[in-house]
Amino acid sequence: AALTMKILLNTLPKGKSEEIFDTLEPLINAEGMDWEPLELILKLEINNQNPNYYLHGDINTKGRFICSKGLESFEDTLKSDFDVLVTFDEKEFSIDNDDVFLMQTGEVIFDLDNLLRETIFTSRPIAHCCEENCPEFEKLIALVGAEQDIDDRWLNLRNMFKEETN
Repeated sequence: AALTMKILLNTLPKGKSEEIFDTLEPLINAEGMDWEPLELILKLEINNQNPNYYLHGDINTKGRFICSKGLESFEDTLKSDFDVLVTFDEKEFSIDNDDVFLMQTGEVIFDLDNLLRETIFTSRPIAHCCEENCPEFEKLIALVGAEQDIDDRWLNLRNMFKEETN
């Protein structure tokens, strides 16, 4: 297991190679974490065409999340991926492209941590539920009870927003 998610560009074989990282290090104490990471595996495919390095990463992240409906803890696996170009060639670099990283002459280490965190955070659903019909949510609805009849004093307010059907 690798200790950090860094690749040494000057040690990569020419052509295609693969590395597997299995450390939680990039997620430990990361800002904006509202879930507990349990496992992180990055399968990184590298195509070394010096001065260009094409990287494709497949990420599997297992974690403990809070259901946005039932508010209970549950485990889930997030799957995400990325494709980036790491280059020493300024002609390949475009300010408008977030998927291109320009390295300076003499730099040999490319750190995957920020790229990995960003990819994982953007892959998480906005409403992350344990299952479609969350049992805890169903219990909450039952506790609240059936919708009560609307107080007649509010009917006029509700009717104000109905469209005319003339």
